[in-house]
Amino acid sequence: MGLFTNSIFPAAGEAGSGGGIIQIVFANHTSALSYYTNNQYHTVNMSVSLTPKSSSSKILIMWDINCATDGGSGGYFLGIRRSSPNASNIVDASATNAWGFTPTGGLSNGVLQSVNTPMFWVDTPNTTSVCTYSPRLYGVSGASTVWFNRTQNYGSGGRSQMLLMEVSS
Repeated sequence: MGLFTNSIFPAAGEAGSGGGIIQIVFANHTSALSYYTNNQYHTVNMSVSLTPKSSSSKILIMWDINCATDGGSGGYFLGIRRSSPNASNIVDASATNAWGFTPTGGLSNGVLQSVNTPMFWVDTPNTTSVCTYSPRLYGVSGASTVWFNRTQNYGSGGRSQMLLMEVSS
């Protein structure tokens, strides 16, 4: 066996089920963001893009999103949005389809803390055009403000990581 780049080995794919990793894209987000979310949807201003080499590939999405709320009575839901091509809420940020419901942050010395929410999903975009993925946010009634990569009292310090893997099918 050798090391091959920009291709799938063996050329016809692996015998049996599953495939090989074709490419990996990683994004590290540390910018502080905030959204007023009381019964509102937002596409969060964090994204990662990948251009599939094959239209039959699957995209494995792995995220660790850092968020906090202002301690309102609600919470928030996170989903996944593919904004290009064929914009779609892959996992809708709603009570019935949400990935990673997170209640309002916990208290430490009277200060609300941020929490990291892992998200995993497999997308089948059926394209070789660039695919851009972003977190999709919905705030439950009473949630008010959701912060990313920070807490209510501190303007920075959080980190969100986003990883995409193109997998041969």
